[in-house]
Amino acid sequence: MTVDASNPNSIGTTMAAFSPIHLKDMNAVSLMDRVDTKFIFNRKELVGILTDAQNDYAALEIDGLRIMGYKNQYFDTEKKQFYLDHHNGKKNRTKVRVREYVDSGLVFLEVKRKNNKDRTRKTRIRIPEFRTTLSSEDLTFVNKLVPQSSELYPILQNNFSRITLVNIDGNERVTFDLQLNFDNQEKTMVLNDLVIVEVKQATFNRNTTIFKLLKARKITPYRISKYCIGAASLYDTIKGNAFKEKLLRINKLTTA
Repeated sequence: MTVDASNPNSIGTTMAAFSPIHLKDMNAVSLMDRVDTKFIFNRKELVGILTDAQNDYAALEIDGLRIMGYKNQYFDTEKKQFYLDHHNGKKNRTKVRVREYVDSGLVFLEVKRKNNKDRTRKTRIRIPEFRTTLSSEDLTFVNKLVPQSSELYPILQNNFSRITLVNIDGNERVTFDLQLNFDNQEKTMVLNDLVIVEVKQATFNRNTTIFKLLKARKITPYRISKYCIGAASLYDTIKGNAFKEKLLRINKLTTA
């Protein structure tokens, strides 16, 4: 992400004021089994929220960077069953992706499963490189977690920049995703002015600083999936009624 560090209101300058936390110290807050709460807002709100969070959170830093690049390749069945499960309101649902943590050079095959108690569990294995097709070994790993997924297809890529904050006093991580773009090899979509916040906690706690900062700005929790928003936008023939309101809200929020 490009930022103007000479501008006192820039995101880069704001991030420089946080105390750092490094990758080796993140295990304590890996939160692979967690409760997620999401929010969306226009990027113009970001600097103010980050500034107000500086006393209570540390910022993940890798090789001097505090705004990191992420690259995702999502996979689904031929009929896009993972997407449809989400669209149709199924409580137990799955996402399968290859994720590259661009600035650290790490790549993982990840399976995210959400259960009917709103808990998210992420299981992953490290792989040597980013890829858009799954090997037989990859599918063996996925099938142990998601039966009947013997054939999975690349559906879309999603790239974005991420800021990760860690609560100094508690078991909580907060991610801010910005500069989102989506690509299915036929169409692209760019959402430069949208910020998606995800608060990740071992147990739900609305009394943390980030909840209070967002509430003060009238930013309320909002269920959203980057994969589903991207798929609903890029595939003309896919069932998308359940996401129309979300797409309209995103459009209104980013054009305000």
